[in-house]
Amino acid sequence: MQSFLDGLIAAGWFAGVPVQVVYAGGMLLAGAIVLFLFILLVAGATTWIERRVWARMHSRVGPNRVGPQGALQWLTDGIKLFMKEDLIPAAADPRLFRLAPYVVVMGFVAAFAAIPFSSRLVIAEMDVGLLYVLTVTSLVVVGILMAGWASNNKWSLIGGIRAAAQIVSYEIPAGLSILPIVLMAGTLNLQALIGQQGWAPWDWFVFANPFAFVAFFLFFTAALAEGNRTPFDLPEADSELVAGFVTEYSGVRYLMFFL
Repeated sequence: MQSFLDGLIAAGWFAGVPVQVVYAGGMLLAGAIVLFLFILLVAGATTWIERRVWARMHSRVGPNRVGPQGALQWLTDGIKLFMKEDLIPAAADPRLFRLAPYVVVMGFVAAFAAIPFSSRLVIAEMDVGLLYVLTVTSLVVVGILMAGWASNNKWSLIGGIRAAAQIVSYEIPAGLSILPIVLMAGTLNLQALIGQQGWAPWDWFVFANPFAFVAFFLFFTAALAEGNRTPFDLPEADSELVAGFVTEYSGVRYLMFFL
């Protein structure tokens, strides 16, 4: 992305515009493209698969009405949430209540700035790309705590603290599980790191040695925990906390937390 913008600047497309403004605008545009053409589609598809698997495990049918085998249920749910009324509790802190979902989404979407989609398709190639991804995703913890506190609801506060504690706890093993790959590759640049792997599974780092194999499963477990997926869905705990830190949220703001 940076090389593409450099070419446009050299061609005189943005004469008189500060370079930093051009870079920032390009990054925002690229982030919006990634959000709408990749993240939303992947999130919708994985949501449908997860709900179908849960239904089979519970001896239920699951979503099966909208689209083939209910494959478009995620789209109708998204439209429904967009149309719902956005409510803010009277006793809540309105500014923090509104800001919390944006902090969570910012920490999530900003990570895609350094993640390569191909050998030439990356928004920002960084020498410390892996460290950047681990750092920027930590913003999610701040947003979750803000949501629980600003709701002025004891259950939301407890859910926010539980969610933040779980994410922070599993960030440590997640970071440690990445160290073997960094030591093997000798770089934190995601492009260079991925480039050292072949396309075939037997060329992947996970099968390079026993330590990397164990680290893969450790990282996968930590990823499930940080995403609050089963069996690490304690922060949402419907039977005790009624969705936890998002209890008071509705409409689009509720959707942003689960994006």
